[in-house]
Amino acid sequence: MNGLTQQLVRYGVLLVAGNVFLEQIGFPIPAMPLFVVAGALVAEGRLDGPGLLLAVLGAALLADTLWFLLGRKYGWHVLRFLCGLSLSADTCVRKTSSAYDRFGLRTLLFAKFFPGLSAVSVPVAGALKAPFLRFLAYDAAGTLAWAGTGIGLGIVFHEQVDVLLDLLRRFGAGALGILAAALAAYLSFRLWRRQRTLVSLRMARLTPQTLAERLLAADDSLVVVDVRHRLSRRDDPRKDPGVLVADLGELDAKLRDIPVGKDVALYCT
Repeated sequence: MNGLTQQLVRYGVLLVAGNVFLEQIGFPIPAMPLFVVAGALVAEGRLDGPGLLLAVLGAALLADTLWFLLGRKYGWHVLRFLCGLSLSADTCVRKTSSAYDRFGLRTLLFAKFFPGLSAVSVPVAGALKAPFLRFLAYDAAGTLAWAGTGIGLGIVFHEQVDVLLDLLRRFGAGALGILAAALAAYLSFRLWRRQRTLVSLRMARLTPQTLAERLLAADDSLVVVDVRHRLSRRDDPRKDPGVLVADLGELDAKLRDIPVGKDVALYCT
C-alpha cells in the first residue's frame, strides 16, 4: 500500500474534503486525482462513499459561499482580481462572461470541470446578485456531478488505479520530478506566449493620457469603441458621449461605416 493510500485510509474523508476546500478557495491543488484514488478505495470497501460525497459537498459549499459573498459585496472587481492572477487574464474574463451570457446560473453545473471557469464563476454569481438559495442549489448539483465523476472513475477503474499507484511508488521521487518538469515547461511556454502577445499589443496602444487629450481636443479623426462586456459596463457605466458601444461579435457591423482614414481606439475590461 503506497503512502497516499495509507493517508486516505487513515484520515478518510477529511483529507479529500480539505483538498476540495483549498482548491475552491483558490490554491492550485486539483482535487480530481484524489477523487479517483478515493473512488478506488470506495470500490474496495475501505472508504464510505456517501460520507465522502457529503464531506466534499460541505467543503465546496463553504468555500464557494465565501466567494459568492465577496462577489456580491465587491462586484466585478473580484473577477478582475481573480483573472489578473491568471496566465491568460483576457481569456479568463471573456470565457466567464460568455458562459454566463449563455447559461446563467446553470454555468455552475459544469464550471468545476474547468479550473479557470471554476475559479471565477462563483463570485460572478454573487456580483450578478443571484438569489442565494438558487445559487446553493446549482452549486451543490455541480459539485456532486464533479466529485461523482472523479469518484465514479475510481470505482470503475480501481484495479488500474492500484497499478498506477504502485508504479508511482516504485519510481518515487523520479516520477514526481518528471511531473514537476513537465508542469514547469508548460507554465514557461504559457508565460513566453503571453509576454510575446503583450509586446505586440504595446506597439499599437494609446496611453489613457493621449486618448484623453485627443477626446478633449474633439479630434474627429478618432473613433473610440467600448468593447467591454455588458456585465463590466453595468458595474461601471461611465463613458464619453461620443464613444460607440459594441460587443466583440458586433465589431464588423459597427465599424463597417467608419471611413478608412480614421483611427479606431478600442478599450476593454
